[in-house]
Amino acid sequence: MKNLLVVLMIALLFGCGKDEKKENVAVDAKYKDVVGNLESVDENMPDMNLLYKFKKGDKFSFKLTTISSTNAVIEADSTIKADSKETTNYTFDFEVLNKKGAEFDLNVNIKAIAIDAEMNGQKFNFDSKKQYTPEEKQQYLQYTVLIDHPYKIVMDQSGEIKDVTGLEKMVDEMLAVQAKGQKVPPEQRQGLIENFEQGAIKPMTQLVFRKLPIHQINKDSVWADEYPGSIGVFQLKNKVDFKLEDFVKVGENKGAVITAKLNVTWEGKNKGTQEGIEYEYKNPVISGDGIILFDIDRGIVKKSDTGTGLELTVMMQAKDSTGKMKKTTRTEKTLNRNVVELL
Repeated sequence: MKNLLVVLMIALLFGCGKDEKKENVAVDAKYKDVVGNLESVDENMPDMNLLYKFKKGDKFSFKLTTISSTNAVIEADSTIKADSKETTNYTFDFEVLNKKGAEFDLNVNIKAIAIDAEMNGQKFNFDSKKQYTPEEKQQYLQYTVLIDHPYKIVMDQSGEIKDVTGLEKMVDEMLAVQAKGQKVPPEQRQGLIENFEQGAIKPMTQLVFRKLPIHQINKDSVWADEYPGSIGVFQLKNKVDFKLEDFVKVGENKGAVITAKLNVTWEGKNKGTQEGIEYEYKNPVISGDGIILFDIDRGIVKKSDTGTGLELTVMMQAKDSTGKMKKTTRTEKTLNRNVVELL
């Protein structure tokens, strides 16, 4: 499973009387094909909190679509190109088990996964609804272990996932195949569970719930979220700037349209030597933006579309078996898009 980084989208409905003129919210042109026209709410909206509003027993489902493409070019004595594309659709079922103050306990079940991928012209498909042989299930283990193995999350009213538990069955099923019957020490098993949580399940589930500010906001309010990262030799400081663009109609409810823009700064020595290999990185080119539609009255994300782009080039030099210096340059361009829709 690939790491996922985020941004945002919307879907909407509108209604215009014959003699009424309604203002539609302005959106980035690249979202027009998925957004449609969003009718602004005419009334003055007071300052408010955009909080998730769940109650015990609530059930709802989301579809998460992740789309990624990578283009790599390696230049040495000859030029090698590698391309890959992957679209993965997840269906999540949620049930609110409890509400404790400003936090919710939710049960999460991934009901279905469908993958359509292509690498260097070779196609790969997986659909969890199909019947597979034991050998095929072992081949698709990283996906099959996710299906119908419920886990639990703790999430606060801002949408931040605080904790993930109940991943033991997933990890044990993977170990049963990968360890081939050998006993895994408890501390090693626990480490695998924690790595699985932090590296896969938690970030993937967080994509469904957009984190929102806990303070009151109104139209044109701005806020930011910061988080660290790393690429190659660079330590990254990611900052996402959000803006509440407008209030709109979502059926009979009121909604908020929020845009996001990713800004990244980095530090690190782009030149060095490791194990006899001299390397030099060019400054990375990183971008990201998106749009979110939040249903204020219901207290839940209606739809979001977020995306990031990265270009990274590294040049390496090392002596070959004859003592001659050989130079290799690798450039990789990656695009990621995450689309979330309330079903």
